[in-house]
Amino acid sequence: MSPQNYWVAPLVIKTILYKGEGQLDVGFDDLFDELKAFNKPPIDKWHPVKVVQIDLVVKANGEWFYQGSIIGRHRLVKLFSTVLRKEGDSYYLVTPQVKYRIDVEEVPFRAVELNRRKSGFDEELYFRTNMDEVVMADAEHPIVVEIDENTQHPLPFVVVRDGLRAKISRSVFYELVEMAQPKRAPCEDGIKWANGLGETLITEEGYESLGVYSGGAFFSLGEM
Repeated sequence: MSPQNYWVAPLVIKTILYKGEGQLDVGFDDLFDELKAFNKPPIDKWHPVKVVQIDLVVKANGEWFYQGSIIGRHRLVKLFSTVLRKEGDSYYLVTPQVKYRIDVEEVPFRAVELNRRKSGFDEELYFRTNMDEVVMADAEHPIVVEIDENTQHPLPFVVVRDGLRAKISRSVFYELVEMAQPKRAPCEDGIKWANGLGETLITEEGYESLGVYSGGAFFSLGEM
């Protein structure tokens, strides 16, 4: 998409989010004005001090809502996602002058498609998110599997960029499980497993970790 066409989107968003009393929410108005000069927003260079809370929520299913109404146009949500940053436990839409705090129910993205290249230790796993970003799982973009405390079911994620996670959809996770293989490394306290975060998971002697390789790293999906 050309730079000129890329910034048609903010004008459309303004129309969609226009408030009935004839005033656009000031936070979004400022956001559009600040972003329209950029083709690819360099948010890594933006560190504004001013923070404004806006009524935008990313639901657990990946849908984005503004003032209680869904933002239905996918290209507009993708625009928001390009300036999304996580700081601590908070999420912001970042501009050169202002950070707009938003609410995220779980994680901002969903991993909806998986593609495999190569095989064995050299295998590469590429995830496509609901924002149409493609990321290869590796040491900087690890696959992380947590356990839901209430259901004890696995909660799989992949790190997309700068600490922003995508929840791996059930169908994609089943694909990972089907291709998974065991890995074991003996140590004094039992068995050590790499979990992709620079940490080590230790299981009792005799257990094996089931996982996948990608980008030269092994990512545990859990114990067998």
